[in-house]
Amino acid sequence: MIAPRQVVVGTAGHIDHGKTLLVEALTGTNPDRLKEERERGITIDIGFANLVLEDGTRIGFVDVPGQEHARGGGRDRPRPAGHRGR
Repeated sequence: MIAPRQVVVGTAGHIDHGKTLLVEALTGTNPDRLKEERERGITIDIGFANLVLEDGTRIGFVDVPGQEHARGGGRDRPRPAGHRGR
């Protein structure tokens, strides 16, 4: 017997572009687990959700917060070497 496949899907993008909503629509699980995340309507910390398909394939979703500068991190915040964004 062949073991079921396991897939990991990660979200990435700007804040408030629907990453968490997409994960919830696909899995039925809201990956925002902190009270503050639900109150503010934004992802603050990494979240997870799982989905098992009919063929046994397991899909793990990793939902990450939107880009820091979009949440008010400011342009003066240190950036990684080679960063060319605002």
